[in-house]
Amino acid sequence: MFRAFAKIILLQDGVVFALSSLTVGCFFHTIVEAGNRTGKLRGILTSKSSTWIEVKADGENFVQRYIPTWRGGLPRQGGGLDGFVLKKIKEARTGNRVEAHWLHDEYLRVVNLRILKPSRSHGSLRGVVVDKGDHWIDVMPSKEPLERFIPRWLGRRPEEGGGLDEELLAVIAKTKIGEEVFFDWNYDDRKRIVAFRDPDPPPAEPKNEFVQFPPNYPYLLPPKPGQPWFPKIEAVPPPVTSTISLPASKVVPPPMESPTSPVPVPGDPFGAGLPPVPSDPFGAGPPSQSPPPATPNPFEAAPAPKLNPDDQLGRAP
Repeated sequence: MFRAFAKIILLQDGVVFALSSLTVGCFFHTIVEAGNRTGKLRGILTSKSSTWIEVKADGENFVQRYIPTWRGGLPRQGGGLDGFVLKKIKEARTGNRVEAHWLHDEYLRVVNLRILKPSRSHGSLRGVVVDKGDHWIDVMPSKEPLERFIPRWLGRRPEEGGGLDEELLAVIAKTKIGEEVFFDWNYDDRKRIVAFRDPDPPPAEPKNEFVQFPPNYPYLLPPKPGQPWFPKIEAVPPPVTSTISLPASKVVPPPMESPTSPVPVPGDPFGAGLPPVPSDPFGAGPPSQSPPPATPNPFEAAPAPKLNPDDQLGRAP
């Protein structure tokens, strides 16, 4: 393509023609791709057919078409486009983020294709609209790559009355490029918008509620199932002092004794008397004294040793 384009310019005998910005962009893009024989990219799968895909790579403002590599010889000899890649193209859904491995010979060819599915099946997103169509918008979040979203599908098949959510389509039509949006989404085979939300909601009004912590907080056991941790206790008004007084002549009688007060139990309820306590219950008699030993201990009868006079003065011998 580059050689044919160069021949056309050289054959014009120095005549300069004005080229559109799209033609110039495609021309320089072809030169860059021709310099890099292979590569890998990530972007949005914008459209496809049975034999090619178009991808809007991250950081690019245009779409590039890729076709599978050719395998074998001529078609009559059994050659044709890579069946593995054709199967990948058939399974892919437009609007998804993809990762494509490519090479360049005469054309840009896709060697492998992988769908980049989100890690969550639903969520909320805030970002800026960078592009849109009749039924889709491209949103750039603050810390994530570019994503394409379409409205959710309502109903069943189109012939049975199903289709994209009309209310969401109307919101997309009113949305301007460069405007900030905030919405909820889910993922089935594409990322779909469930509901748009206000990106700048008004601040919530403060609620003046009287919250009183229960006694002995926080040394509490967990509440029973269904009961809150901190029950709301309404403010109790102070007690009102009564202005009615009793007459001075009225005497308050003493409290009556309870009819069920305990009655003292006598020490000898049956009158039999208490038996005397014997002084010698076992009959062993008083203890007997042992007689003195016949032979005295010579150590006990020995006289006390004499003290050293130096020891008495506190000096060493």
